[in-house]
Amino acid sequence: MLKIFTTQLVGYFNSIQEKEEIHIEDSSRAIAQAIVGDGHVYFHGFHEMMAVCYEAVLGQETLPKAKFLFEGGKKANLTSIDRLVIAASPNDHTDAISLAKEAKEQGVTVIGLSVEKDHGGNDSFISECDFHINIHLNSPLVPTDSGERICTPTVMAALYGYYALFLTTKEILDDYL
Repeated sequence: MLKIFTTQLVGYFNSIQEKEEIHIEDSSRAIAQAIVGDGHVYFHGFHEMMAVCYEAVLGQETLPKAKFLFEGGKKANLTSIDRLVIAASPNDHTDAISLAKEAKEQGVTVIGLSVEKDHGGNDSFISECDFHINIHLNSPLVPTDSGERICTPTVMAALYGYYALFLTTKEILDDYL
């Protein structure tokens, strides 16, 4: 089972790299603009996706000017020079949609990190983001002997998406500075 899990997970990482390259680059450019300027890069995740935020703000390899959107129960005062990265699963999470809408109304550039799902034109998290990185992992990876599938590591895929943003932003900053 572990070999199947690893093979499947690597396949999803490759899918993110190949299919989301342009979105990652565009998102990283927006993040780099905030870092080079007077803005900050705020992170917020819903449920298990807070792992991405902890890695981005407290991990060993963080982006400059990275902060939690909420600290001590208080929400940061966002401005148009800031960027907000929202990690959500699934992408139609109503709180994520509301947060993205609110941030956009304040002129903040919103970057979404979630699984993309088609909702037949309904409002979705993706439509509320200026940039969106699809983590592509929307179903369990490993078949069991009983025929069911288990292991849906969306956090691992989202962390891969974060590191793609981190590395690409670092490249842009290294070229600029």
